Amino acid sequence: SGTWVLTDRYLISSLAYQSLDNPLDWVMELNAHARRADLNILVRVSAETAALRRAKRGGPEELFDANDTQRRLAVAYDRLFQESNVGLCHVIDGEPAFAEVAQALEHVVNAPPSH
Repeated sequence: SGTWVLTDRYLISSLAYQSLDNPLDWVMELNAHARRADLNILVRVSAETAALRRAKRGGPEELFDANDTQRRLAVAYDRLFQESNVGLCHVIDGEPAFAEVAQALEHVVNAPPSH
């Protein structure tokens, strides 16, 4: 219908989190009928950079996974973004300053579909 929906919880996040403690094949089977996003974007940033940014921003740190869990999730996301059956995927370097990351995101979102 032409409506944009942005979310940080979707098929790939379910697969990443659930596969930390379960076999990925089993988790993928459970999610076999889950809707695939038209476009998946992974903004890759290290756990250390994320922690520094949260500290700078302020707020309750306890709402976030421990750095070790974030590192494990990063590996899971990287693995899933290489899968061919999870939909169109793009990876953006999230380490640079906000303006550069925002520009990269805008480029990916505005690019013509490539499927």
